[in-house]
Amino acid sequence: MRTLEKTSLIDLINRINQISVERMNLDLEYNDIVDELKKRMPGLKDDPNLEKIKIKEKTHGKRFWN
Repeated sequence: MRTLEKTSLIDLINRINQISVERMNLDLEYNDIVDELKKRMPGLKDDPNLEKIKIKEKTHGKRFWN
């Protein structure tokens, strides 16, 4: 793994953003697969190993307070 000490700040920020996007896409795909498995095999409906990943909703810049 390369050292991050010499990586520019903008490159670090860009990379962390890329990682966030990749994680979101993987989480979405994972949830789609879980849904499909549960649809094809109803016996898996309550399987604790097939829990969907919670994904933050897009707020389009609006803040929602609890």
